[in-house]
Amino acid sequence: GLTTKFGVSVALVSSSLIFSLSHIAVSVIIPVFISGILLGILYIKTRSIWPCLAAHGAQNILALTFSVP
Repeated sequence: GLTTKFGVSVALVSSSLIFSLSHIAVSVIIPVFISGILLGILYIKTRSIWPCLAAHGAQNILALTFSVP
């Protein structure tokens, strides 16, 4: 929806910023922002939410795997 009004670049940065802020933890804002950019590019390339959901799920699995002591 943002792309139509503001263009791809502004929409990508804006949605990535919202995505990163929704994760709340200040320590992960920058990495999550970058992930948001990459997921946004994936959506632009595929025009499907499913690859983005799969990539985000895989990222969460990796984060959980490496964060458990």
